Amino acid sequence: MGWIVLLRRKLSSAKDLQLISGLPTMVREQDRYDLSLTLRNTTDRVLDVVVGGSSRGALNKTLSNQKISLGAKQSQTITWPVDIAAQSTHHVADSLVDDAKEVIHWDFFALEQVTEADEAMALGDRIHVTQKLQPLVPITVRQSTMLQLDGTAATGNLSLGLPDRALALDGQPLGGVTVQLQSSLLGQSDELRQWFASYPYTCYEQLAAIAVGLDDQKAWDNLMLELPQYLDAQGLVKYFPSARIKGDTNLTAHLLSLSGRSQRIGLNFDIPTEYKERMLRGLEASFEGRVNHPYPQELWRWSSRLAALTALAEYGQITSGAALSFYEQHDQWTMSDWINWLIIAKRIEDPAMAQIANEAKANLLTVLSREGQLLVPQSNDLSNTWWNMYSREANLAKLLFVVADDESWSADIPYLLKGLVSLQLDSGHWGTTVANTYAKLAMKHYALTHEVVTPVGQFEAALNHVTSDSEALESLRAEITAESFVDNDVIKLEPLSWASKEDNQLSLDFVGEGSLWATVSAHAAVPLVEASYAGYQLDRQVLPVVQQIEGQWTQGDVYKVQLTIQANSPMTWVVLNDPIPSGATILGSGLGRDSAILQAQSAQTTADNQEEGKDFYDDWQRWPSFVERGSDSYKVYYDYLDQGETTLEYTVRLNHSGEFNLPPTRVEALYNPDVYGEWPNSDVFNVFAK
Repeated sequence: MGWIVLLRRKLSSAKDLQLISGLPTMVREQDRYDLSLTLRNTTDRVLDVVVGGSSRGALNKTLSNQKISLGAKQSQTITWPVDIAAQSTHHVADSLVDDAKEVIHWDFFALEQVTEADEAMALGDRIHVTQKLQPLVPITVRQSTMLQLDGTAATGNLSLGLPDRALALDGQPLGGVTVQLQSSLLGQSDELRQWFASYPYTCYEQLAAIAVGLDDQKAWDNLMLELPQYLDAQGLVKYFPSARIKGDTNLTAHLLSLSGRSQRIGLNFDIPTEYKERMLRGLEASFEGRVNHPYPQELWRWSSRLAALTALAEYGQITSGAALSFYEQHDQWTMSDWINWLIIAKRIEDPAMAQIANEAKANLLTVLSREGQLLVPQSNDLSNTWWNMYSREANLAKLLFVVADDESWSADIPYLLKGLVSLQLDSGHWGTTVANTYAKLAMKHYALTHEVVTPVGQFEAALNHVTSDSEALESLRAEITAESFVDNDVIKLEPLSWASKEDNQLSLDFVGEGSLWATVSAHAAVPLVEASYAGYQLDRQVLPVVQQIEGQWTQGDVYKVQLTIQANSPMTWVVLNDPIPSGATILGSGLGRDSAILQAQSAQTTADNQEEGKDFYDDWQRWPSFVERGSDSYKVYYDYLDQGETTLEYTVRLNHSGEFNLPPTRVEALYNPDVYGEWPNSDVFNVFAK
């Protein structure tokens, strides 16, 4: 007979003297807070300890040493006041060039005080902690223009103004003017790259867009590893890996097309074959009507099925007979639809497809408006198809990509390119992830097809006050040679300081051969001082749930945020982003004491509403599709937000004492950037220590 002996031994390990961080992972400029560490003595004797530290990076500060007498087996919290108010005054050179300005590196030490003879036996500990620093009023691009400078043309002039509320330091406006030079559209401006790098939202389409926008192969490969979590049973991709969300036909077709078009211009953003096949089978089921997905409008169903058909055609999975039959069943197509028919006609070899291509071109030209040297989509529901993720800018960018190498469109291509550039926002990019991704790909495709001459010559830029007769306060010069743009790099010239808070004028001059692309951007720090409504109205209330001292916030208190959105019209994929104080915790994850606090809060809220004659669940008719509880904000996503009023609530615990500032609350339609609302959080959150 065999015997099995089970031995159990409990092991524990602890340092004799230990420092434990109590720092918030994120702070904002203009915060004043009590930095806290816990010092622990695990020995059986009293320790006399010196504790101190310093920071570098975004904040350079040396903390005063503190002498602590710590009893045996005792712990003590040590605090220092930290003021980050002065850090709100970065100039544009700092905010654009030095990424270290976004991170604070702290180094702390604890050292036992002993006699000189016992120094070798002294106990001690050191820790390194990093904090992310977020600007309260960031220096952002307020105006941006991309210009093509001909080496034989006259000097160009731009008028650059500053908003009245722009912040200044010692009379000098924060920010400045940047000029970037490109020999080709294969390069990428800092404005577009920074937009992708700092994009705050995280659905699968947006993560894919960021990977493509930043040429980040590693990020794309990681997304492909995570793709099975996003595929539903039919093979369609979900926006978020949640059981409550169904796979989406438009998203699945978009990802397959994005992958294929990226590879056409030399980017290796492939989808693994196994997942690609599942996605194509899902699109096949969607096109054939075997996917039960409700659509608020019948037009959306036709567009969705057409998107599936387009991706199937691009991957050789559909016959001309099926495409022609579908084409004949419907005649109410949008700009996005006609672009898809153009793609289908180019991919399927059939004489009948030539007629569809001609009809697609004719219909596309009717929704495009010729404005001088520009071709831009008209502002209507035919061109702004936000329900399938394609705004008018995204549709124009996709069209330019599709026809960039099409001889039948050769006369229109320069006008499409200039039209796309003209639709950039003042901040130097387009409004949505889809628009920015396709604009990048389209301009690269255009450059590979049409740009042949390398610019050579002298470039000069000068900034001055409009009313000044004196020489320019600042100027830039650069010699452009054949070696200036290795691997299509962008030349970033030194930023120019504002000449005045009033009107400024920038002159640009290029003398030489060929054409040079110049991106001019005006940067400033402009606070939001009043609510802004563009399709959404916001209301925000903060209500105490657990408050140790009535009328005062104290470390450990819990409050509830109640947000009300008033929507003028229904929209797909809407997100609300509401900030929380530095170091606070959003409850509701089920960890720690969350459940008890939330149950008490929910019961009390229900009782209050019943007393007022309300049905509690009336305020929760519109449930969010996905929620992100971050260290800096609460983000709520709605796959469809109907017209009318929507109310949501969440609960926050205050973990740190200090004075905390909050940036604005924002709600926006992710694929229709003209629809948004903002609420200024101007009151300082004062939290007292226990």
